[in-house]
Amino acid sequence: MNIDYKTFISKYNGDIIDIRDSYSFNKGHIPGSINLNINSILYNVNKLSKDKIYLLVCDTSKTSLKLSKILNSLGFNTYSLEGGYSKYVLVN
Repeated sequence: MNIDYKTFISKYNGDIIDIRDSYSFNKGHIPGSINLNINSILYNVNKLSKDKIYLLVCDTSKTSLKLSKILNSLGFNTYSLEGGYSKYVLVN
């Protein structure tokens, strides 16, 4: 499910995971987010907590939405940042 940044921050006390590559993350990212690329998450899914809420961030939300659906099917509580980091930069 997509959610905008301000709604996520106001409703949830969750973690923000930027799934872009480290080069893109280092060029700019949401303050407080951590960088775990998609492969790291998929190979280390057992390190995520099913008790936390996560906001997944990619460039446009296409990849983060797909990953969110996968993780949610495994019992995690995740959202995809609507419009991705590209939209975040425009509105914040």
